Amino acid sequence: MKHRPSWILTRLLLRRRMRRAGPSHEILPPQPGTAVAAQRAAPNPLQRLVDLDAAWHPGGTFTTPAQAGFSDVLKQTTPDTPETARLDQWLANAFPQPPSPGARLVTALRRVQTAAVLLGLLLGFGFMAGLVAYDGTAQVNVLWIIGFALLQALLALAALAMSLGKARRLPLLSDLLGYLPARFLRGPLRRLLDAPHQQPGIFDTLHTPFLLLLTQRFALAFNAAALLALFVYVTVQDIAFGWSTTLNIQPPELLAFVRALALPWLWLAPAVPTLELVEASQFYRLAGTASAADPALLGRWWPFLACLWLVYALLPRFLLLRWCAHRWQRAQRDALQQHPLYQRTMAQFVFDQHGAAQESARLISRTLLDMLTHQEKAELDGHKLDAAFIATLQARWQSHQQQQEAQALSALAEIYLQTDADVMRYASEQDVPDPSMPDPSKLFVIEDWERWGLSRKRLALLAGAGGGTLGAGVGASLDAATGGMSLGSLTAALAAVGAAGSAASVYFSERLARTSADHATVRFGPVENRQYPWVLLGRLITAWSTLSSRLPGSKLPAEPAADWRTVLGRRQESELEKLFALCRKGKAESVQPPLQAALARLLDQLLAARSGTRPQ
Repeated sequence: MKHRPSWILTRLLLRRRMRRAGPSHEILPPQPGTAVAAQRAAPNPLQRLVDLDAAWHPGGTFTTPAQAGFSDVLKQTTPDTPETARLDQWLANAFPQPPSPGARLVTALRRVQTAAVLLGLLLGFGFMAGLVAYDGTAQVNVLWIIGFALLQALLALAALAMSLGKARRLPLLSDLLGYLPARFLRGPLRRLLDAPHQQPGIFDTLHTPFLLLLTQRFALAFNAAALLALFVYVTVQDIAFGWSTTLNIQPPELLAFVRALALPWLWLAPAVPTLELVEASQFYRLAGTASAADPALLGRWWPFLACLWLVYALLPRFLLLRWCAHRWQRAQRDALQQHPLYQRTMAQFVFDQHGAAQESARLISRTLLDMLTHQEKAELDGHKLDAAFIATLQARWQSHQQQQEAQALSALAEIYLQTDADVMRYASEQDVPDPSMPDPSKLFVIEDWERWGLSRKRLALLAGAGGGTLGAGVGASLDAATGGMSLGSLTAALAAVGAAGSAASVYFSERLARTSADHATVRFGPVENRQYPWVLLGRLITAWSTLSSRLPGSKLPAEPAADWRTVLGRRQESELEKLFALCRKGKAESVQPPLQAALARLLDQLLAARSGTRPQ
């Protein structure tokens, strides 16, 4: 039987394609060069935020995505891949059919901003056209243009103060426009903005930055169009500018005021009004137009007005737009990083080495028990039970052993996010004196066994100790039965005989498994060779060490763990040898839990030895 980790079986059962209507629980990897990759080339934080929320809430209900999707991302990315790139890959797999909910939201917001810019251009041009419209009956009062330019500067300062403040919503404007995109998009966006299942107010920080950005785009377009209209009208018309007010303001006083406004461009003489211009352009309502000796003099106000609008209306809006765009990007990034599902998602991209080691211990223990207790059966059916028949049965048994080991290697590779091709590549790259990946086809090359398992000398000492203990126990029982008359001689003798017999069984027994037959059936198995379980254990642990050290997405160097034989203590050796002995006696069911626990401790020790920490 091919053993698979439970989460891999779940991944296979849940694999299906995602419908266009919503995200799938199973993350499917996109093909290179497809529209999905193009769509996810450079998503902004808001798109990631909306897609992340939608991926965890398919159909509006909270659902944990399949673990296989996160594993696929680790396989598809390199160790130096940034966190956001892995998140983008996972979201692209979750929404393979563009556009995603986040992309639709971003598109909607861009359309809103485009509409604001177009509206600003239209209103700005019409506004300035209305101010400078001249029909020859009355002069264009420059005080109106000066006043509106200064008003634009004050509004820009107010917007700057709002952007620097801590208010999360703009009064009235947030109520009118804050949920505007939700009128176009239902579902994920409205759930994101309302966020009934999230921390209260976590998305409120997005309202003010976006509305400020929207208003500044409108204002910049408005002022740019207004300046353009001024240039157009002074080009195609002969406009007579002037100034008039009910207040008792004399020309020298107005001159001082406008020259103060012109401080940023005092070096540009044509754009700085003179006393002669101010005096000549003053007019009164009852008098109609100003009586200027030189009518062309009245048109010299336009360079000042153009510079005034550029410096006090257009330039502040441009700088403020850059600042608001920066605040908007930062607000999106902060909202994403502070989202509870963001931290939970990013945690899925960190591979759980301890959990994988526990899963590997379970896999290795089951594989060992299956291989050690397997029996190959054949019916005689009139055939002669000779050496050729037994050899054929043994060949089938060995083929089963090789298949089981190959399946175990494949399952270990899947646990560590790798493939059978990686296993074959590691096997082909290895050095013969220091193998890093076993080859199932060479499982029964007896000359290589000591490179994988315990040496015969070490195994003989271990087997001798076990046999000596058994013999001593029998001798002690006999001493007690005889009232101690043997004075321990039987204990010592049986201990020596048991140790010698166990050691001899290691050196002189080349038989792999037991052969038994009755009147109709021949059986080959289970394993009797003492060295074979240690060889299997060494091969599987060596494969585990190689695969766990070359984990995709890991920034650690690809260095295998220490040699498992150097980490294995005498007590652990004795414990494992006793468990293997029980396997040879056919007690596999009682062996599996303690064997898995022993292997889990051994793998944790190897991980600790690799990282230089204490085992958990």
